[in-house]
Amino acid sequence: MKDGATVYYELTISSLMDRQKHRIGYLILIHDISGLKRTEKEMEKLSWGDDLTGLYNRRGFKILANQTINMARRMKLNATLVFMDLDELKWINDLLGHAAGNQSLIDTAQILKNVFRSSDIIARVGVDEFVALAIDSAENPGENMLKRLQEQLDIHNTWFDQDYALSFSIGSAHYEWNNPRSLELLLEEADQEMYADKRQKNHMRTSITNSTPALVALDPSPPYR
Repeated sequence: MKDGATVYYELTISSLMDRQKHRIGYLILIHDISGLKRTEKEMEKLSWGDDLTGLYNRRGFKILANQTINMARRMKLNATLVFMDLDELKWINDLLGHAAGNQSLIDTAQILKNVFRSSDIIARVGVDEFVALAIDSAENPGENMLKRLQEQLDIHNTWFDQDYALSFSIGSAHYEWNNPRSLELLLEEADQEMYADKRQKNHMRTSITNSTPALVALDPSPPYR
């Protein structure tokens, strides 16, 4: 087509026979099925995506991440996988309502879009869990990503008028093309590191609560404004 769109046709060929069952020609039917193909592609896109955040879902992430890892190995490139958990989503839902909880997930997705490149794969893989896979393009890529992530969090928490501050528990894993590992192993390593970060935060919060008399009666809630 003139606008560059792809047009799909379905071709059906049938024999035309006379009364003596001799073939006398062919009947060729051509159907434009472009609309059907576009619908199929939209349905495929929906099956890969998370409705709330607009990011990929777990299924979409695994398909695209495996393709990225295979490409990285062929092109001799390294990659970094970052696993993130939105802290205290349950507190936000319980104290401020599910609309606030959903907004915190939407805001998290936008922060990640600001941090990572359009070529990176970002997904929501659980209720409050997010993951991103990026081909490395600089030295200390993991440190650079964490720095940019903290900067975007600070900007969001400073400029947006909300009753809570967003924070993440984070873990990461590094893929080396000359020492390849599966996506499952990368996810497992990053997930374990993320939970170690979360346990450390919970321990610090508990220690502060137990050591401060004025806070003994308070629940260890998230950092509300």
